[in-house]
Amino acid sequence: MEQTAICVVEEDGRKVVEGKVPTDPDAIAEWLAGEAGELERIGMETGPLAVWLWNELTKRGLPIVCLDARTQVRPSR
Repeated sequence: MEQTAICVVEEDGRKVVEGKVPTDPDAIAEWLAGEAGELERIGMETGPLAVWLWNELTKRGLPIVCLDARTQVRPSR
C-alpha cells in the first residue's frame, strides 16, 4: 500500500476535506495537522498495516481508533 486515502468529516457526516498521502505515519500526521484542523477522533480501517499505523500515530498523539471494515452497523429498532 503505497498511498493512504484520508477523508475528514464532521459529526453529521458532511465531508470537510479529502486527500491521499504516502503510507507513512509522518506524512499522515503532517497532512492531518495541515488540512484537518482540530480532530476529535480518527477512524482507521483494519488492514495489513493497521497495527503499525495505529501504534505510530498514537505515539504522535493522534486520537485514533481502529474500525473493522467487515462489521455492519444496523440501526436499532
